Amino acid sequence: MLNKETESTNRSINFVTYYGEWAAGCNERFVEWDVKKVLDEGVDVAELKKEDLGRVLDIFEEEFGVWENCYRYKEVVEIREWIEEKGA
Repeated sequence: MLNKETESTNRSINFVTYYGEWAAGCNERFVEWDVKKVLDEGVDVAELKKEDLGRVLDIFEEEFGVWENCYRYKEVVEIREWIEEKGA
């Protein structure tokens, strides 16, 4: 059981990191991006599973509160919508 929880946590962290790195790179270059498209692509990269979405939301919620991450309001709304649409 512990191993499954660890695997889920690792996938969730990998997914949030993937998105965060993508967003940071775009922000540094003043490039707009499609939030939901990047999230959809991240599912395959992180091998994310539907049961990981709750943990993903928890991690994102923590990340939204970190000032240095510079999440925009519209971006936060789109991330929350995407997670809800996917079934969290």
